[in-house]
Amino acid sequence: MGSLTFNFLFFFLAFLAATVMIVEGCLIILLKKQLTPLPTRILYGLGTLAIGKEKSSRQFLGRISARDLRSYGLCVWFLGAAVLVSSFIYLFTTIV
Repeated sequence: MGSLTFNFLFFFLAFLAATVMIVEGCLIILLKKQLTPLPTRILYGLGTLAIGKEKSSRQFLGRISARDLRSYGLCVWFLGAAVLVSSFIYLFTTIV
């Protein structure tokens, strides 16, 4: 019973991560939104906790060019789709 719960939890986490990646990629590619990528926001938050807000904000002030952001969005969208497909393969081969 514990193994089945762990398998569903692992599937749900993979599904959630893939969905977030696909949504972020679509926002960047299709809607052409200029936003800060999610890994940068996570690193900024960890830096704020570790060294303080003013020192951390100096490290993350640089803006990303539109071309680099578009290639990032394409990679995130592709990897999110791959994780989504692999999570469903995991669901149907291991759990069901």
